Order: sequence, then C-alpha cells, then structure tokens
Amino acid sequence: CKLPSGNEISLFFYDGPASQAVAFEGLLNNGEAFADRLRGQFSDTEDRELVNIATDGESYGHHHRLGEMALSYCLNSLEQDEDINLTIYGEYLEKFPPQYEAQIIENTSWSCYHGVERWRS
Repeated sequence: CKLPSGNEISLFFYDGPASQAVAFEGLLNNGEAFADRLRGQFSDTEDRELVNIATDGESYGHHHRLGEMALSYCLNSLEQDEDINLTIYGEYLEKFPPQYEAQIIENTSWSCYHGVERWRS
C-alpha cells in the first residue's frame, strides 16, 4: 500500500470470522477446536496460503480464562502438522513479496463497529 509520504507498507488481511470466534464465540475454550478452525481455513489447492487472525492480546487469559493455554495447545498442534509451517510476517514477506496493491479506507477500524471515534475523541 502506498502511503501519502511516498513510502510503502505491506498489509496482511486477517480472517474476520475466525478472529471473531476467538474474541466473542468461545473458540478459546478448547485448544484443539482452535487448531482445527485454523486448519480448516486452508483450501485443498497446492497454492501457497497464509492464514492469520487479528485479536487483542487481552483475549488470552484476561477476557478468556486460560485462553493462553488454548493458544499454546493450538500452536503446538499446528507446529506438529507437516502440511503447515508457522511463520512470522517478516519471513513470509522475504519468501513471498507482495504481488498486489491495496488502498486503505480512512477512518475505519477492524475491531470496533463504531469506527475510530472511540480513539479519536
């Protein structure tokens, strides 16, 4: 995405329904279900895919008791899956540079349906 300054930033799009399930639908009640949900986001194609979610860190233990344990179980389970490689954005960008350009819609928020007014005011 080109920024007004002339610089560019790489953007990653998250899985909204899975993110909502973590935050509001009890997905952190079961680490195995959490791992299965993320596994289920991959298609059956041989194409390279990146599955990621966007959540508040407070979900893991503060808002959801023992949520950090569900996350730990989930990550361990995914790490054991030979068809899945856990990565970080920097490594992914190094291996697979962006192929498309996106535009940011100003004054929007992923986490709050009221938009950004809560933070602006």
